[in-house]
Amino acid sequence: MSGRTQAWAERVGWGLAEVGSSLEQHVSSAEAGSGPFAPDDLTGPMLPTADQRLHRFRLDHQTLRERTHALREEVQALAQPFADTPKTNDLLRLRRKARQLASDIQGHKEKETILLLENVNMDIGAGD
Repeated sequence: MSGRTQAWAERVGWGLAEVGSSLEQHVSSAEAGSGPFAPDDLTGPMLPTADQRLHRFRLDHQTLRERTHALREEVQALAQPFADTPKTNDLLRLRRKARQLASDIQGHKEKETILLLENVNMDIGAGD
């Protein structure tokens, strides 16, 4: 089992590395001065609400980054050649954490899309 567990942990670790890299790219571009969440781009009558939501998104970004990093470290510990063989419950717990992380990233992405669409709708309606 240890060889299979190590191979599984390596594959999951690579996947989490890709998720972490993509998340870093997203955060960098989204929070940049010319990004979609630049403060001067979020204008309109709902600015205070958008401002609060934008602040929550930035906190979410940090939380998602931390969770991705922590999970990757847990998985990498399993991939070490002389690591203790984990119990099945440990593997299931890591799998649940990974699924929850993926779900939370998807939910975050959907909320960001809604905020951007609302901002576009406000800008279009601003001249009415």
